[in-house]
Amino acid sequence: MVRFGPRHEALVNAWAVTGSNAPAGDHYDFTAPTRSRQLQDRATKFIDTPSAETFEGVWSPDILRNAIYGGADAILDNWRGSIDELASLIESMQTATAYDDAWERHVPAFAEHGLWELYGRLNPSDRPIINNWVGSAFTTFGLGNPQTYTASADNFATVRDCYTDTVGHVTANTAYEVPLSEELEQFLYLTETLDQPTLRTAFDMDTPTDDAFAGWDAMAAHGDEIELSGLRPVLDAFNTAADNDAYDTENPRDHWGANHWETWKDDYRTYLETTVFAEYDPTALTAELFPVCGG
Repeated sequence: MVRFGPRHEALVNAWAVTGSNAPAGDHYDFTAPTRSRQLQDRATKFIDTPSAETFEGVWSPDILRNAIYGGADAILDNWRGSIDELASLIESMQTATAYDDAWERHVPAFAEHGLWELYGRLNPSDRPIINNWVGSAFTTFGLGNPQTYTASADNFATVRDCYTDTVGHVTANTAYEVPLSEELEQFLYLTETLDQPTLRTAFDMDTPTDDAFAGWDAMAAHGDEIELSGLRPVLDAFNTAADNDAYDTENPRDHWGANHWETWKDDYRTYLETTVFAEYDPTALTAELFPVCGG
C-alpha cells in the first residue's frame, strides 16, 4: 500500500490551497479551454477532415506534452497507411472503452507514451492521463515507472486514490473545474519538473511553516525513502561493543571482529601532527606552497 509521506502531504496540501483559489499560476493552468479540451476539438477536426495539417494540430506539444519528442512528423513519417486510416485510428481511440495495446504497433517506440497521453486526453473524465513526466513522477511516490500502459494506469489509480484521500478533487465545484485526471496530471507534471525552491515559491510554502517539505529534492531524486535491510546483526554488535567501552584504546578488544585495533589511523594522526602540521598550517594552505599542485 502506498501512502503519502510528510513531504508529499505538505506539497499536495499547498497545491490544494493554491489550486482551489486561483484557476492558473506560473506552473499550472485550469482555464478553459484546457489542453484536453483543445485536443478533443482538434481530434474531431482531424477525423472530419484528415490531412497532415489537421493532424499536426492534434500531435502538437502545446496540447500533448509527449509530442515534444519528434512532433507530428515522428508519426507521419512512420505511418504506413493513408491519412484516412490514421484518422480512423484516432477515431477508434476516441470511442474505445479500453486501451488497446495494438495501437502501439503503428508508431515508433519513443512515441508510445504519446498514444497513452492522447488516449487519456480524449476522455479525461474516465481515463488516466499518462505521459513521460507522469511516469517519472511515480517514482517520487514510491512506485516504479512501468513501460506498459496497464501497469502505468494502475500506478496512476494508486496515486489518485492517495491524492483524493488527502485533498479530494481540488477544482471540484469551482468555476474552472476540470476532470480529476487532468488535475492530477498537472500536479504530477510540476512535481517532476520543478525543484524545491520553485515549488515553495509557487505554492507559498513558507519556512518554517512548511518545514516538513524540507528535503524534497533529495527524496525526489531517489524516489521513495531508502530502506536498508540486514543491519540488525551489525547494529546489535555495535551497541554491544559500545556498551563495553570497546572503542577506548586501552580496553580489551573482545568485541572487535578480528580481535584487533586499527592502529594505522593513530599512526597517521601522529604523522600529521608531528611532521605535516609542524611545517604547514592546515587552515592557511595555498597552491604556492605546493609547486606540483600549483603548476
